[in-house]
Amino acid sequence: MSVWRSIKHIWELWVATPMPLKVLYFVLACGLAAGLAAAGADLEFGGDGERQVMDFIEGLLTVILIVGAPVLVMGLIIHVVLRMTLAVRRDIQPNQSERA
Repeated sequence: MSVWRSIKHIWELWVATPMPLKVLYFVLACGLAAGLAAAGADLEFGGDGERQVMDFIEGLLTVILIVGAPVLVMGLIIHVVLRMTLAVRRDIQPNQSERA
C-alpha cells in the first residue's frame, strides 16, 4: 500500500510543478541517461565505444536544435503577434471567431 501512496505523492508533485521546471527535469534526465550510456559503453567497449555514443548524442542534439530552434522562434513571434492583435480587439476571445 505504501508503494501506491509513494507513486501518488510523486505524481501529485509532478502535476504541481510548473512547466519550465518540468522541461529542466527532462533535460537533466536526458543528460543523465546519455552520461550513463557513455559510461556503460566505456566499460564494455573502451574509449572508442564512449566516443561513438557521444558522437551519436551530438548528432541527435544537432538535429533537435536544427528543427527545434526555428519552431521556438516562430512560436515566440506568433505569440507576440497574437497578443498585439488581441490587445486591439478585446471583444474577440482567443478561441472565438469574428462572425460569432
